[in-house]
Amino acid sequence: MVASTTLSLFAVSDHTNSFIVPDLQGWVNTSFLITVVNVSAAIVGDLGPGQMLIHPMPSVASNTFNVIRWTAPATGNYNFGASWFRVSASGDGVDSHVVLNGVSIFDTIVGPASTVTESQMLNLTAGNTLDFVLGPGASGLNDDDSTIFNATITLVPEPSSVFLAAIAVPFLFRRQRNPK
Repeated sequence: MVASTTLSLFAVSDHTNSFIVPDLQGWVNTSFLITVVNVSAAIVGDLGPGQMLIHPMPSVASNTFNVIRWTAPATGNYNFGASWFRVSASGDGVDSHVVLNGVSIFDTIVGPASTVTESQMLNLTAGNTLDFVLGPGASGLNDDDSTIFNATITLVPEPSSVFLAAIAVPFLFRRQRNPK
């Protein structure tokens, strides 16, 4: 994967409120680059509530990789966990990456009908970007490359904040005596 590749956003016309069924909403272009989310409270196809389905382009396309970008809202330590489940049981798998500010920090192939997970703690500055990237497998073809993607990113409280809160608790219950 080339980390310096320009990120191309979906066009407004690529947005859909109904990909195959009304509960799958997101972006789909005419070349079959897909990013949709199950917005219902029920399982739709293979997608649970809130799950995302992504699909890359073939390697000959100008926009081969499907990128889900997250931008750090504040400076701090963040835990992230991500998982990719390749739905199809055929083909050569998909390329899966986590890219921090243009530099890959995790690369793997997700094989047919398999799941790959990754988790790390990162010290980020406000504005840093974390990209979850999906591309076609070694063949460069994107046949049957639909992948269920999940990510969770949480800010880890500063140890000093937790310590200060812990030592303040006893003072909350202290009473003041009234002088007589």
